Amino acid sequence: MVLMPEFNFAKDIHGKYIVPPKTTDFAQMFLPTEGLYAEVVQNVALFEELRDKYKIMAVGAATLSAFLASLQMGFKTLAIEQRKAQKQLQTADKTLTEIVGRRTRAINRALRGVEKVTETNAPLLIELEDTVDE
Repeated sequence: MVLMPEFNFAKDIHGKYIVPPKTTDFAQMFLPTEGLYAEVVQNVALFEELRDKYKIMAVGAATLSAFLASLQMGFKTLAIEQRKAQKQLQTADKTLTEIVGRRTRAINRALRGVEKVTETNAPLLIELEDTVDE
C-alpha cells in the first residue's frame, strides 16, 4: 500500500517534533496552498487520521494565524490558572502553618501547668486519685 504524501509528512513530523514533555503532544502541518488544504479538510477520514493517529493539525495559509492565536490564548489561560492555583496553595500553606503554630503554643501552655511526676510526688498523686474515686 502506498501512503499518501500527507501521511508520509505526518509520520515525519510526528517522529521529529512531537516529543512530550519537551514539546506539546501535537504539531501542525502547514499546507502551503488553499487547494491542498481544502483537499485534506474535505477528506474526513484523512483529516481525522492525521489528528488522531499522528496528533497533527493541518493548517493552511488562511487558518495558520487563527490557529496560532488560539494556541497562544490557551497557553496564556493555562499560565494564569497555574499562577492562581499556586497563590491559593501558598495561602493555604500559610494558614495551616499559622493554625499549627497556634495549636502548638496552646498545647505547650497547657503542658506547662501539668506537674512533673517524680518518685517523690508519685505516691501523693496516687493517694489523691484514690480519694477522688471514692
